[in-house]
Amino acid sequence: MTSPPTDICLLLEGTYPYISGGVSTWIHNLVSSLPDLTFSGLCILPTAEADQEIKYELPPNFKELRTIYLHDHEATQNGEQGIGDHRRIEALVQRFHKELKGHDLSSFASVMSLIAPRNGGQPQLTIRDMMHGREAWQILLDLYNPDQNDSSFIDFFWTYRLTHLPLIKLLTTEIPKAAVYHTICTGYAGILGKIAKSRYQRPLLLTEHGIYVKERKIEISQAQWIYQTRDMEDKVVGELGAFHQQWISFFEAL
Repeated sequence: MTSPPTDICLLLEGTYPYISGGVSTWIHNLVSSLPDLTFSGLCILPTAEADQEIKYELPPNFKELRTIYLHDHEATQNGEQGIGDHRRIEALVQRFHKELKGHDLSSFASVMSLIAPRNGGQPQLTIRDMMHGREAWQILLDLYNPDQNDSSFIDFFWTYRLTHLPLIKLLTTEIPKAAVYHTICTGYAGILGKIAKSRYQRPLLLTEHGIYVKERKIEISQAQWIYQTRDMEDKVVGELGAFHQQWISFFEAL
């Protein structure tokens, strides 16, 4: 049975109610101080293996809590195929990526509608379309540009995959219906807010605690799992490798 819509849906990333701290306490106090309004929450966590213990006693007006695990996905080659015109979709996806390099996000709404149609119909673009098959391979090669790129293709491939799968996961997530959506940061939670606003035509409020992109840049610069060449390892920290820069560009786009 579907839960009734709430007044406000909070879109949360690695915070309340699973992670204690200043931001989570702020959220808890916000909900507690507005007893006449009802709240729901959609919290983004990395994987189902993450600590799922609720650290706060949810107020009575917090009616529904859902969790999405960003890096748990099934992207098998045998999944469903989209129903759209593949050549047209391929051209749109390529244009979106090219525009993204110039911080032009005007094609995002079109790509979003292909993956998650507003009326709940069958998607024209699926995980299989994005990750497998001739069109997906051609998009990958065009983005890599092998004639001019001397960086590792295999690392480019996995970077592309690790950045795109979470976005597709978000685009296909069922978001609780509410009168207003409130995201506590940009990034992945901000994308959820954009999706909810577009899908349900409801207002979106952003209250950013900290500077999301700057925090991600610090994490990326220190990440040991991002590939870098031997000569890059010997350079100063401020000079990052190609795949560090690719991750930073991704979060700037978010």
